[in-house]
Amino acid sequence: MSQLELSYKSIFKLTMPIMLGGFIQFLLTFIDTAFLGRIGETALNAAGNGGLLYMTAIIGCQGISEGVQILIARRNAQKEYQQVGTLLIQSLYIALAMSAGIYLLFYAGKTLLIQVTTENVTLQQEMGNFISYRALGTIFALAQLAINAYFMGIGSTRILIVFSAITAVANIGLDYVLIFGELGFPRMEVAGAGLASALAEAISFIFALAYMVYGLKDKIHFKNISLKPDFTRVKKIITLSAPLMGQRLLSMSAWTIFFFIIEKMGSHDLAISQLIRSLYFLTFIPVMGFSICTRTFTSHFAGIKAYKSVVTSIRKIMIAGTVCTVLLVHGYFFYPELVLRLLTDDLSLIADTAEILKVVSFSMVLFTISNVLFNAVGGIGDTRATFIIETLSIIGYLAMAYYLTIIADAPILHIWCLEFLYFGSLAIYSLAYFKLFNWKKFDI
Repeated sequence: MSQLELSYKSIFKLTMPIMLGGFIQFLLTFIDTAFLGRIGETALNAAGNGGLLYMTAIIGCQGISEGVQILIARRNAQKEYQQVGTLLIQSLYIALAMSAGIYLLFYAGKTLLIQVTTENVTLQQEMGNFISYRALGTIFALAQLAINAYFMGIGSTRILIVFSAITAVANIGLDYVLIFGELGFPRMEVAGAGLASALAEAISFIFALAYMVYGLKDKIHFKNISLKPDFTRVKKIITLSAPLMGQRLLSMSAWTIFFFIIEKMGSHDLAISQLIRSLYFLTFIPVMGFSICTRTFTSHFAGIKAYKSVVTSIRKIMIAGTVCTVLLVHGYFFYPELVLRLLTDDLSLIADTAEILKVVSFSMVLFTISNVLFNAVGGIGDTRATFIIETLSIIGYLAMAYYLTIIADAPILHIWCLEFLYFGSLAIYSLAYFKLFNWKKFDI
């Protein structure tokens, strides 16, 4: 795609495949939680906390993916097609190196990491079982991120639905047989959930690689490119992506710390929060889709110096994103008990979670709006600014979380209201960036 049209049709053409892929991933998380919720609170909390540790370790690598997406969108708009393919190849080498480092981190430091997060010995053991298997999928997950960045950058996102569907179908099937020990497989419970996710990522990556080699009809981006490591390109990618990596790591670390703080409030409050976390993934569908769309559109129009189109695209994407979020999460406010019954049959847990979910549903709309503005800053290419914005927002968020939980001993509802503080800060700081700085002169 050499040019993007500035219309709602073009926005949804780029965004809908990502959103459908996101919905598949939400369904996967939803079913995962439902499976483990039938085993018990310990299993639910172990997989939840173990998953947060794993995601915190690899989330920084998503910054590489976002940086590559921004660069690919910029070079594709400028019709520098050979550079597009070269960027993908070099990002795969980066993914290989980073995955090796992350796996070694878990292999050598798993016990210490878990002990820092919880004092519950039973929970520590179950988290260890989960992470031991979950970490096996690191290389496949990071390589898949690099491939996805290529398709997002060129604005060709339909194939991402297929990648997500393969991951989800494989994961759900493997979850069923490995968690519960069906079809002759051993009953692994929490460990089975970790192994299922790792194997599903491997299956999806193998398909994605095969598609890149044999399925692409137009190979304009891969003509006469070198497969050798190019350290100049690698440096360019890392320079742009490093602030994004730091920003993602900060964001996920804050989310992880938030849950570990709640864990000290008791098993019941943690179980409530794990249920809300699972339902939050539904919000990630429009947030992820429109955030990716924002980065591609802003980078594309900035690359051809169509600055009015940058502003117009941000406004249109915000409107579209808000409408989609309201449609997706309206049930969290109007019939939360019915939604929660799909995840657990514990009536006390349902009743306590429902009231919180009603309030949190409004923060999910703010989540979409703030992330469009925030990713517009990243799409311009000023990734240092995104890191600063994220840092300032998280400082306020964690400071209040510490005060409310440790000092004020506030109820769990008040803790979850901090989402408004965090997303509101992202939106205000991002708007301030466009008002106060000369972003039109920024180039990558």
